[in-house]
Amino acid sequence: PEVIQQFRRVHPDLTVDIQMGSVEEVYRWVREDKTDVGFASLQDGMTMDWVPLAEDPLLAILPPEYDLGGRDRFNVEDFAGQEFLMPSLGFHLDILRALNRSNVTPVIRTTQVSDSVIISMVEHGLGVSMLSRLVLQGRQDDVQALPLAPRAVRELGIASRPRRDLRPMVRRFIAEAEEMIEKM
Repeated sequence: PEVIQQFRRVHPDLTVDIQMGSVEEVYRWVREDKTDVGFASLQDGMTMDWVPLAEDPLLAILPPEYDLGGRDRFNVEDFAGQEFLMPSLGFHLDILRALNRSNVTPVIRTTQVSDSVIISMVEHGLGVSMLSRLVLQGRQDDVQALPLAPRAVRELGIASRPRRDLRPMVRRFIAEAEEMIEKM
């Protein structure tokens, strides 16, 4: 939102529409020319142009009473066999990559709820989960959020059709978004 806010401030005569969808939907919208660009996380097999913007670490989300035995990191293997609340809207792809990389199979409970509800469910002892640092930024919930071991991140960036096919203002938007993210 901050990138779009700053772009609108510099270019008040341009319209920037915002739509929210799963990663799969965002990629489809770009492929089908329903949108010029999409902010998303990089997925395996993605064939569009990609502008990397930032790495967003994934964190274990645990109930307040979860005993970590003094550890400051959560071993991904420790998800095995636990009730795991899977966030919706495509974020599951980033989580599954982290779990599969460690060959871990928790008891996945697919949800159709917001990240805030996932956090509340974990807070009330209904399971554990994994979310990104960006999603948790500024939240004051009563959960434990710990980095994972091994470290897992999602790469955030901009997906688009080939840059040469984009209108000049769209190319400018991408360049300015890159500059703004570097300064944040």
